[in-house]
Amino acid sequence: MPRNATSHPHFHASAHTLPLSRSLLAIAIALAWLAPSPGTLLAQTSYPMLMSLEPAAACVGQTTEHTIHSRYSMYQASAVIVTGSGVTGEIIHPEQKEEDPAKPPSLTAMQVRFTVEESALPGVRDFRITTPNGVSTLGQLVIAREKTITETSPNDRADQAQEVAIPATLCGAIEKAEDVDYFKFHASAGDAFSFHVRSMRLQNRIHDLQQHSDPILTLRNAAGSTVATSDNFFFGDPFFAHQFTQEGDYYLEIRDVRYQGNKYWQYSIEVSNAPFATQAYPLA
Repeated sequence: MPRNATSHPHFHASAHTLPLSRSLLAIAIALAWLAPSPGTLLAQTSYPMLMSLEPAAACVGQTTEHTIHSRYSMYQASAVIVTGSGVTGEIIHPEQKEEDPAKPPSLTAMQVRFTVEESALPGVRDFRITTPNGVSTLGQLVIAREKTITETSPNDRADQAQEVAIPATLCGAIEKAEDVDYFKFHASAGDAFSFHVRSMRLQNRIHDLQQHSDPILTLRNAAGSTVATSDNFFFGDPFFAHQFTQEGDYYLEIRDVRYQGNKYWQYSIEVSNAPFATQAYPLA
């Protein structure tokens, strides 16, 4: 064997270690290339899931401001998409605060402005919010012919009832356990009104609401006696029509039939003296 061609084990190890080291280095470079950057990690958050709109209704011919509540952030939302014609939405951007790159702000309550043209058809419109994390789930807005009135607290007892003039669309929330909302109005003999609640049906687009409202609506006279009541007429929502035979003050009482509550349980009560079609026959 030549003098330089030694069989020392260290020389044999070196001959195999060099290719192995190059292989490990190549793998490490590949993994580093494939690993997500910090910005990518921050972007991997859910699109917003809309939970409620407060107040739930807007009146034709009016521009009104509402609050959207969501799960997951609506930060940097850019637009409101509304189905149908005659209704547009606009985001009221909150004050911009200095951003922390490691922890982007979480915005789960945001103001929006809806403009409803006079020609807009009444009913329920779906809407979405566009954000950098994707388009939100569906929210719902009631378009009403009558002016909208939002509940003011306290109104949990008849002696605290919020005085309103009807016809009107009354908006509020059954927001806590044993929550009961009262509205007080005056009616003349011969007046006829329909009372139409939307609450449970406004929750059929919400992705992650574990329990839904089951509202009951009661009309009482000044003495507290029940004049009319309704529980389930349209799905789980109440409806009734009543013609008043005596002039006086009356109370509308709305609550969950189980005395339960949730901050997302918004409602609208359309009190109208216009004709209200409840069904058609035949359907085709």
